Amino acid sequence: MEPVTIALALAKAAGVDDWLKEKISGTVTGKVASKVIDLAKSVTRKDTPEEALQTVSTNIVYANELKKQMLQNEHELKMAAYEDRKDARQTYRIHPQQADKIAERVMRYNLPFIVGLVIINCVVLHFFRDDAALLAAVSNVLGMAIKSLFDERKEVTGFYFGGSMDASERER
Repeated sequence: MEPVTIALALAKAAGVDDWLKEKISGTVTGKVASKVIDLAKSVTRKDTPEEALQTVSTNIVYANELKKQMLQNEHELKMAAYEDRKDARQTYRIHPQQADKIAERVMRYNLPFIVGLVIINCVVLHFFRDDAALLAAVSNVLGMAIKSLFDERKEVTGFYFGGSMDASERER
């Protein structure tokens, strides 16, 4: 299994997968996964990530201890996520073409998609106003899609205009 997959499974077994994603602002990456796996191996005293995952998944005491350790090491997990983003900025300086192409597409197409989804939501509200369960389900899905599209735009804007730079780079 890949480290990121194991780290997510460990966080889920400990009941902190959503917390972890929130604290690191998104996707679990290599350095964050390594920190989570190291904590799990330390807690379970197992040599491999797979053994640690098996132990945490089957033993609530170890799951709770891993949760406690992850909460106590929140700062280290955030720093690992920052280090991964820092590496992304370094890579961008060398190979910007693909990132620029993706960013251009996000900025060009996300807003029309958002407008389209809002229109679809309005149509659904009109035609399905008598079916509360279906209306709620469709509106929630559309709302999540709209939020995700807005978040993508925010991330691109932040990357290009300093949101993901550290202070020393912004002052230049």
